[in-house]
Amino acid sequence: MTVHAVNLQPVIGWPRQVRRGEEYLVTVECRVLQEPGAWPYEAEEVALTCVLDGGPDFTVSSVDDNTVIVHRFGGSYSPARFVIRPTPTTDPGKHPLTLTMMTQGGATIRSDELQVTVLDDGSPPPPSKPVEIPSTRPRRPKEQPSPADDQRPLFFLSYARSRYRPEDTDRWVVKFFEDLCADLGQMTDSPNPGFMDRQLPLAAGWPNQIMNALSNCRVFVPLFSPGYFASEYCGKEWAAFQERAQEALLEAPNAPRPMPIVPALWMPMGSADIPAPARSMQFISSDFPPAYTAEGLYGIMKLGRFREQYKETVLRLAAAIRDHAMLTALPPRRIPDLSVVQSVFAANLGRPTLPLVLLTLVVPSIGRLPSGRDAYYYGREPSEWTPYRGHTSIPIVEQMLSASQTNCVIETLGNALPDPADAPRVLIVDPWALRDPVLRDRLRQLDEKPLITLAPLNSSDPQTRDEMTELSRELRETLPRSCELTGSTIGIPSFDAFRLAFRSAVHEALSRYLTTADVPQSPHAIRRRYGPLSPD
Repeated sequence: MTVHAVNLQPVIGWPRQVRRGEEYLVTVECRVLQEPGAWPYEAEEVALTCVLDGGPDFTVSSVDDNTVIVHRFGGSYSPARFVIRPTPTTDPGKHPLTLTMMTQGGATIRSDELQVTVLDDGSPPPPSKPVEIPSTRPRRPKEQPSPADDQRPLFFLSYARSRYRPEDTDRWVVKFFEDLCADLGQMTDSPNPGFMDRQLPLAAGWPNQIMNALSNCRVFVPLFSPGYFASEYCGKEWAAFQERAQEALLEAPNAPRPMPIVPALWMPMGSADIPAPARSMQFISSDFPPAYTAEGLYGIMKLGRFREQYKETVLRLAAAIRDHAMLTALPPRRIPDLSVVQSVFAANLGRPTLPLVLLTLVVPSIGRLPSGRDAYYYGREPSEWTPYRGHTSIPIVEQMLSASQTNCVIETLGNALPDPADAPRVLIVDPWALRDPVLRDRLRQLDEKPLITLAPLNSSDPQTRDEMTELSRELRETLPRSCELTGSTIGIPSFDAFRLAFRSAVHEALSRYLTTADVPQSPHAIRRRYGPLSPD
């Protein structure tokens, strides 16, 4: 009997084309589509068993276990993974894989058929490349780490103490810290999830415990508020940690490791209120509840009607900290004495700033790809798009922010079309997005007020190479005015060419804006928006 107690959307990554004799990876995750209040279980998590049946055409084996843990706030923590291999006797053509998801009691939640084309041995290689299958899912090793490593805090909470009745107002920060530690403790089994300095600053010098925590923590969590950016202490903490992390990242330049900084929004703030060094780190995923962006953590803690959204926000921040700690694997490194460190915000005080450049990203998430499009270059969100994967594993969003010589913020095309007069703007389009009629229509609307446009077309991507002429034609037909603007580049074939084209486009967008717009004295309060493209 099929059970429909939970409205789930499976997020499945599987190869559309395969070759006999090679192994391929299938991943299964879940998103919860209903509101948290409609969750039918008493527990906040439920375990689902995934069964992948290859029939007579494929051998199937699990990489680790075949269970996904689904949380009421959004979905699964990590994927179930399978390795498939066409059998030697499988005929060329389309063959199905059948994925069944069941409760631990054996009741079927849903069943999906995944079509896979087995190529003839003489056919060109499939666009979905065979992958190196890791032996296990990234997780805490079974052997016990050394006591020193086990006691390292996962995160350092950097916050500005209130100048008005700190013993009263700062208790909300303490509650947030304890809730965050509780969730991380459940996720990681760490005995020391986080560090928070609960002492007032010492006039004679910096406490040794702060130095030790900044030297050993894995992730830095700044608590954004007006007071935070006015605090010299907080700027020193940020500068010391950032230098430590940059030195570690430089030692492994080819590793796809993000900067281990996960900001948390204590008070709602516009980009104009955030200094440039912190602005590029401002990241609020579309997975976060809308009240978090609108009210900040302090607001959703104080207002009882946001209790569920507060719990979800803390859980998602904990997951982000866990993921950054795992991906970066930041080793301990002694930081310099903080009394000699300059605040990372000091150089920006009192200086005139250029307007923010708004980078509008139009790219499908992995769940909205055109039929047959290889998922190798995409992620669960548009911000994870890596069109030049193979040359670099760093998403193009991070590449743009690091390459820009001015202040940029990223948005994805949301429900409301933005007004190009609001800010200098560059449009970055994945030409494959034009195969979605809804996105194509919305881009046509954008072209009524043309924008400088960049369109990567990776010549190393077999699918894109085969369709390059047609994709370029579709783009020019959809955005005829934008494509003709000075600074626009259509069909950027390589990563190095994109970096050059991007800097040129930003420079041209700023020049056009400063010569045609009535520029205010301070940048616009534009909030970064990341999120999947909405079909509505």
